[in-house]
Amino acid sequence: MALEMVMSVLFAECLQALGGDAKVISACEAEVIFSDIGKKFQFSVSGSLQIGDGCLSKRGEARKLLDEFNKESGGLYIFWDDAAVPVLEIPASCISKIISCIDDVLAVGFKTYIYQSETVTIMEVSSFGTGLLVSHDSAGEV
Repeated sequence: MALEMVMSVLFAECLQALGGDAKVISACEAEVIFSDIGKKFQFSVSGSLQIGDGCLSKRGEARKLLDEFNKESGGLYIFWDDAAVPVLEIPASCISKIISCIDDVLAVGFKTYIYQSETVTIMEVSSFGTGLLVSHDSAGEV
């Protein structure tokens, strides 16, 4: 119970830091997003992002990796390694907001994922701030 309470406080702080542009999506919308991700990316049994065939990858610090996303159109989905934490959607044009409050975003879970369906790009970041960015060179399934 105490851990759930801390997690909800960290999530609330993250949502507040991201501001009014971030919204919690429904469980049905989240399932569609997770299904899409599952078709396009590979994960290990423990849930770590894997680099699949036909994928481009880059490792580095979260703030720098966020610059690789398309800021012009579409949205970003932020989710964590805890299925009890809701998924957030934020316009891609708000990447600078995510960068400015990345510590609040990363505090919510041990692993944070940021996904952009328009560019078929996903980033996995540890709570230490280092991550892996994986994208397709074309928008196809793995």
